Amino acid sequence: MEVTNYEGETRFISITATASRVVEGNFNIGIIDSKGITTGTVDLMSTSQMSYVAKMQLAPSLAVGTHEGSLEVRVCRDSPLTCAQPISGSPWQVPYKVSIRSATNLTPLVPLPGALEWSTSRGNSARTAVVDADVSAANFNRRWALRSGLSGALSHSGRLFGWNNSGIAAYAEHDGSKIWGRGDGGSSERDWHSGLTVSNGRLWVIAEDYDWTISQLGSNLLAYDSKLGTLLSTTRLEPSPQKIDFEIPRVPSAVIDQGAVFSGTISGTVRRHAEADGKLSWSAMPSSEPLSPMQRGLPVSVAHGRLVGFDGRRLIAMDPATGATLFSIKAEGGTANYQGAAPVLASADRAYVTSYFSHTAPNPVSAGGRLTAFDLSTRTQRWTRGEMISSSAVEKDRTVYVVDSGNSLLALDSATGAEQWRWGPAQARDAFPGKEYPLLIVGKYVFISMGDATYAVDSVSRKTAWEYPMGGSLAVTANGTLVISGIHGVVAVNLR
Repeated sequence: MEVTNYEGETRFISITATASRVVEGNFNIGIIDSKGITTGTVDLMSTSQMSYVAKMQLAPSLAVGTHEGSLEVRVCRDSPLTCAQPISGSPWQVPYKVSIRSATNLTPLVPLPGALEWSTSRGNSARTAVVDADVSAANFNRRWALRSGLSGALSHSGRLFGWNNSGIAAYAEHDGSKIWGRGDGGSSERDWHSGLTVSNGRLWVIAEDYDWTISQLGSNLLAYDSKLGTLLSTTRLEPSPQKIDFEIPRVPSAVIDQGAVFSGTISGTVRRHAEADGKLSWSAMPSSEPLSPMQRGLPVSVAHGRLVGFDGRRLIAMDPATGATLFSIKAEGGTANYQGAAPVLASADRAYVTSYFSHTAPNPVSAGGRLTAFDLSTRTQRWTRGEMISSSAVEKDRTVYVVDSGNSLLALDSATGAEQWRWGPAQARDAFPGKEYPLLIVGKYVFISMGDATYAVDSVSRKTAWEYPMGGSLAVTANGTLVISGIHGVVAVNLR
């Protein structure tokens, strides 16, 4: 058993044991930790008549360095402390190597060749979530950690941005210190309808606000100064959307391209605003039928001269300059019960959409997603996978990576959708607390976040290259800092 942890902190470790035969009568199980690497408390659970899992916590007092030894597993008729009546074969030795690292590693921040700022959800306006940079898992090391929760972290000019129930905030990438915070969300008068987008000193978000001129709640595009956190402009989009199960439907963040901010609203309207002042350039509703709130609107991506959205039934390509519809591609099997989704524009001719069946629809077929590949050159659907997909697609070197609802990473052929290989964690992990698992690629490593862990999977060896004991949203800065952010806090990891 090899584990890495950080000075002054604890984490869970576990031992799984399977008996070769059923042990009759009464017996007791104990784990002897002679060197004190754990807190001394063992949580033992039987997973079957012959299988057991023991959970322990590493002691936070362990010094920086490497700790090696063995845990002794005893199965006895009497007390495991004395074990005068051991079961045949007992005791067993479980070797361990525990590496304790410094809690912070504030190395100088310098640009990583190939890395760009993580400016919107999934990194860029095409939402590809791919960083073409050369890194090695041997160099991955935590930079700092914060206990305050933050969602959907972005990066821009050495700063990290995100939001939580207290509002939006900015932190220093160097050491995690808070630069500013604005209590404009969640528990106050304003609710977020989208994630954040940052570019050229402005932070953009779609939020609900009260319009006193017409005495009505409305959905607005807000622009903040990314350095100071001050509100620069408010642009009315539409009346506030209908709540579903007492929740406001959310759409992915806006995207920015060629000096324009593009947003898809809950009702299905797509808008172009000037990045300089937020003024409306055009507004269009490209979907041929009105969208219901359960479809979650028409979120968009932009690349290669096209603005592309998916309304649950069709992939729609628009002219970014005018808003005119260029073409649409019907998704075989897509219905009005599928939610809108922001396409992944992997290249000029390849797009991928993971669309989820709305839980509010009549007789939902599943809670999972449907992955569809489109050919933008021939304007046809290439292939689809209807099983329970739980992430957006990430394409690298003609291989498409997604996560299924069984916590497996799937590598698919981009031409056919056929499975090439799959990976799963060595230990069972909780599902990610949300519909979609965070997934991104840096160099040859596929990073995937689960409920309580983040992994880097080597796409060449197809094995786990690195893991960290916390899950959350994922982002990579231009300086090569991996950011894991969620309800449990924020962690920055040096990737070199």
